[in-house]
Amino acid sequence: MLDLYVNLFIPVRKLIHKERDGKRIRKTYDQARSPYQRIMEMGLLDATRETELIMLRQSTNPLQLHRQLEQWLARGPDPARAFEMTVTL
Repeated sequence: MLDLYVNLFIPVRKLIHKERDGKRIRKTYDQARSPYQRIMEMGLLDATRETELIMLRQSTNPLQLHRQLEQWLARGPDPARAFEMTVTL
């Protein structure tokens, strides 16, 4: 569930360059994008897989998913149900 939320909706900045300037290290990051946006921009997926991801993103409500995650975290971990929470594509 968390992977789905992060991969589809949470933008992440990726480090693209590090430069040492004496004691300082200057880091350059790219524009923040979600993993979903990055894979779609690359154009590496076949048409079927791309359509599946588009439909998955459109049918997923980020607010509802976030609320489910919050409820799950509030309950605490349950080792017996750990594998039930896994979402596969």
